[in-house]
Amino acid sequence: MSFFGYRRELSKYEDVDEDELLASLSPEELAELEKELVDIDPDANIPIGLRQRDQTDKTPTGTFSREALMKYWENETRRLLEDEISGTSSKMVKETSSILKELKNALRPVSVERRGEEGSRPSTPMRSAHDQLMESIRSSSIRKLKRVSGGICATWTSFKIDISDISSMVPYILQRIELFRNR
Repeated sequence: MSFFGYRRELSKYEDVDEDELLASLSPEELAELEKELVDIDPDANIPIGLRQRDQTDKTPTGTFSREALMKYWENETRRLLEDEISGTSSKMVKETSSILKELKNALRPVSVERRGEEGSRPSTPMRSAHDQLMESIRSSSIRKLKRVSGGICATWTSFKIDISDISSMVPYILQRIELFRNR
């Protein structure tokens, strides 16, 4: 249909009596028409953010109880905190076990076969610094580790790490790791 054909279609609505049409509408139809007119042409004095009407004509699905919601949140928060503090949280157990595995692997003495392999490879400054650091970690316990421009600066205590009883050191190690991350 061309533009001119469209105009011809509209010409039949020019002679319609609006008052007669409005008088023939039922009260429900009038209310619906008013809603549509408000949507089409809102009041210009109202801020733009408030011009759109609430389009959710849904009936409430249930009663809302603020107290019940607050009680649920408090209980859930308390339960999560207790899980985290007691260490029964599955996420906490997985993190702890992976940290323990990493520490045990790092603190495990180098086997004779691996030493022979390392001797055959050319040593780089980074590898030798890493080997020195790992040997120091194996022979003593770390008190503080700090990154400096040239590498890693470590402060050591005089006692040795007992690898067999490393599980009792988990809280201490986790605390030290957290302190190291925050620096």
